[in-house]
Amino acid sequence: MQKYIISIESRLRAISSEQGKVTADDGMEILDKYLPLTSTQEVEQFDKMMENDHFKNIYVQFIKRIGGRDFKDHVNRSLPRIFTNELGKECSYVGLRGNYKLQNFNFIRAFIETIMVQNSSTLHNVEKCVGEWFRLSNQRHKRMEKIQNNELKCFTRNLN
Repeated sequence: MQKYIISIESRLRAISSEQGKVTADDGMEILDKYLPLTSTQEVEQFDKMMENDHFKNIYVQFIKRIGGRDFKDHVNRSLPRIFTNELGKECSYVGLRGNYKLQNFNFIRAFIETIMVQNSSTLHNVEKCVGEWFRLSNQRHKRMEKIQNNELKCFTRNLN
């Protein structure tokens, strides 16, 4: 009986110590409302929400949970969950060629910092990979449109 009581007490201590931490599922439904971002207005609104520490912690946990084999894989798996390709083709990390500049947004800084820490990578390498992802957004967008058009053609042929 004594061992059973000690076991219960240790579980209660573990539960009480976990209450202050953000778990993987805690608040993820909040991010589902906002992500992926589809417009520059949504980017600015999302960045304002990063001023809230709880929201920022949820976002960082979201990025960590996606993971990857290395920093490149982590970036390439995470960014499609944050940005649509349609928005991505209007943006660039440093704002080249008149594109919407993302470099100074808090959620991008948190993203890059999380990737760096999770994958023991350098700032330069992660920034370069993020920039490349945005550079290729137009190509991915066109490819997806082509696939969707082909699927629509097949669907309409099957109806006739």
